[in-house]
Amino acid sequence: MRLCIAGELFGFGYGSSKPSLHYFVLSAGGMVKSDIQVSIPDATMMHDFAMTEDFVIFLDFPLISNPEVCCVLQNISHIQVNSGLVHS
Repeated sequence: MRLCIAGELFGFGYGSSKPSLHYFVLSAGGMVKSDIQVSIPDATMMHDFAMTEDFVIFLDFPLISNPEVCCVLQNISHIQVNSGLVHS
């Protein structure tokens, strides 16, 4: 999350059950100014985002969360690589 000079707070959140991304802006007083849902194909392990004066950029890393394959007893992680996003 980032704090703007005007006191606004910009942030994002994402979930793995239904791949979605929420971008939001809070006013200096803590009120929600906007909350935008963005459809994404996979539950990407998103860590950060970048901002310019006119754009917000979200990074679509090849690490995805797939809780359906998680099996603690077999030592299988729910974090996997989406090989379709990896280029050599």
